[in-house]
Amino acid sequence: MKLNILYTSPCVIFYLSEICGQEDLQKCFNNFPLEKKLYKCDQNGKFRIEHDSKEMVKVLSQSNVWQKIFACLSSPKILEFMAELERAEGRFEGNYAWESLNPFRNLMNKYLKKKTLVKLSVEFSLLSHNSSLVPHTDSRNKLVTMMLYFPEPAQENRTQLGTTFHDFPDDKKAKYENFSNKHFAKSIYPDFYSDHQAFFQTPFSTGKAYGFLKNSHSWHSVSAIKLKKGEHRRSLNINIYRMDKSSISPLWTAFKRKIKLYV
Repeated sequence: MKLNILYTSPCVIFYLSEICGQEDLQKCFNNFPLEKKLYKCDQNGKFRIEHDSKEMVKVLSQSNVWQKIFACLSSPKILEFMAELERAEGRFEGNYAWESLNPFRNLMNKYLKKKTLVKLSVEFSLLSHNSSLVPHTDSRNKLVTMMLYFPEPAQENRTQLGTTFHDFPDDKKAKYENFSNKHFAKSIYPDFYSDHQAFFQTPFSTGKAYGFLKNSHSWHSVSAIKLKKGEHRRSLNINIYRMDKSSISPLWTAFKRKIKLYV
């Protein structure tokens, strides 16, 4: 797995390559869950299977390849990459440790080793015709966001399906500082689209996880997409958050996941 940094301002944008082999990528594509009944739908037409949901537990229990991908995404290497990304932005380098099912390990990492505990949250996402994601910067306690795309053959590198990143002139940057993650609305940011510059759009292609460090200027969006009937924009959305609950909560979450398997 390799880290490749594309931009360091207004936010660090990067991609991970060589996450897995071509054979595993094909298995992921073939095993990407497409049953709408597994998904929740939000107001923007985005269907998603959430990380701790009963549906996610069942998807993982039926697919070794997804378990392999998730293990890769929660490896120590990812924490090393996070430190490198923070150095690239010029911010104070965090000292991170993955949350553990073992509460004593969490306590040791947090209080003895003075590490910041972080957790992985992954969701399957399906966008259909005319779906969109309005400009936003991502939630306050998020550290890193990544998107691993799974285009159908005819969608490979289709520009309009990527994620767009926005920047603003230096004299207007302060106006759009947004660490609290207010989503774009005309009433809040009336001049957004006249002030902004779309400076990068992720290629909608196989094999690379595109991502960014969340900060006050990590504005990104997906414009209303045009797809044929039955066609979807497939992605695995990968988020790394600061762990803001007790050191015992991962053990409780794991217990609830086991229960969900039988409900």
